[in-house]
Amino acid sequence: PAGMGLTHSFGIVAVLVILGAVGTGIFHPEGVVSLHQAAGRQAHFLVPFFMACGFFFSAAAAPVSIYWVENLGFPSLYWLALPGLVLALLLFLHRRRDRRDHPGTAHQRHSQRRVGVSSAQPSFWPLLATAGALNIATALFMALLTSHYEIHFGSASHRTAGWMLLLMGGLASLVSFFWGHLTRQDRFRRFYLLVLASQLLATPLFFWLPHAATPTTGLVICIALSLIAPGAIYPVSVTLSRDTSGLTHSLRAALMIGGTWGTAALVVTLSGILLEAGVDTRQLLSGSAFFTLVAALIALWQVLARGWGKGAEEIGSAGRE
Repeated sequence: PAGMGLTHSFGIVAVLVILGAVGTGIFHPEGVVSLHQAAGRQAHFLVPFFMACGFFFSAAAAPVSIYWVENLGFPSLYWLALPGLVLALLLFLHRRRDRRDHPGTAHQRHSQRRVGVSSAQPSFWPLLATAGALNIATALFMALLTSHYEIHFGSASHRTAGWMLLLMGGLASLVSFFWGHLTRQDRFRRFYLLVLASQLLATPLFFWLPHAATPTTGLVICIALSLIAPGAIYPVSVTLSRDTSGLTHSLRAALMIGGTWGTAALVVTLSGILLEAGVDTRQLLSGSAFFTLVAALIALWQVLARGWGKGAEEIGSAGRE
């Protein structure tokens, strides 16, 4: 994908972006499963850290890419291939050393990652639906904010939008560690209560932000929204998916990451089509408010249902130990 600046064909650029997304999709689910296995009792911190770093650097890329392209030009993006090449080399060297030091254990670890969880655990599907709603809300905001600012406040305002995305990613990543710590005990109950409270607060902020009269007002709203943003809570849901029932650990990780972000990408694509058809960005950005409300309603359903008891969570704790 770093070579997309070397072509002037939209079709080729689209193919390169898709190939990059496939690479990300291959890495993330198994990366989370491996991290779950290696982290043990520290998973409540390390998994959100893993997810939050990705969210932060994705957000940080917004203002960086704006200045990069403005000053160096779109073709210069080929330099972005260097970090990928370095990472690929490090993974290759680590794999060789791992096979040399621990021969015959790769298949065993591969099988262990696919062991299911007791059916006494909380259901995976409400957690997946919650994560999906959170990710769609995040994706709509990240994808449409810059276009909204350029359309309503002028082309120069895209820089303000870029800094807002960075702010959202940075603060949300930091706050996600707090949410992860808060849900360390009595995890599922606290998680759904957290989603219910935070997303009920986030819904009016997401609706208000695209209707802000000035970029500065939007920036202030963004600061408040970052503390309860869906992107700050999503990493906790990925951590909890390990201790739910239904499917295997690898499939749960794949659906929690690839499935939810893939669905979010489809919604963003639809929003782009609607934008081209003349739908106002205010209406499209308000979709974030709708999906945060959906997440809150799913959480309310789980809080009222109480189908997942304290005993089930104790089983999960015992299993991790």
